[in-house]
Amino acid sequence: MDIWESILYAFIVFSVSVYKRLEKIVLYFIYPYLKYHMRVKFGIGKITLNGKNPWDIQIHNDREFYIRVSNNPSLGLGETYMEGHWDAEKLDDVLYHIFKYEVYKEYLNIVNRSVNYLLFHVCNLQTKVRVWEVGEKHYDKGKNINSFQYRFSKL
Repeated sequence: MDIWESILYAFIVFSVSVYKRLEKIVLYFIYPYLKYHMRVKFGIGKITLNGKNPWDIQIHNDREFYIRVSNNPSLGLGETYMEGHWDAEKLDDVLYHIFKYEVYKEYLNIVNRSVNYLLFHVCNLQTKVRVWEVGEKHYDKGKNINSFQYRFSKL
């Protein structure tokens, strides 16, 4: 990357991070509305938050769940599940309802789509060359395997 591409990249990353932080602050202030809004959105998929059906989401940490899922719909639901902020008796049914009734499309407004585009396409550092560098650094066990193979080939 030349200097101008680096500057543009840094500006875009900074702008998106500022936007996402401001969005999170706003979400804290509109928390009561946010709870209502998400109940309506999940209701489209026949999912009741803290309901009795096996596919209903049981929320353990309200504030984290509502704010993070609203702030980052593409990752927030999965991350909050992995961190134990919610669960469901039948997780596969939760996902079935989300995709069958297209609940995920409720969060694909023009602002979220634009921010996601910037994050995933403009700010993505993964080039074809960089993929190999990262792969070798994290996954290549060549030296260990070669020495292992060498030691056992002598037996």
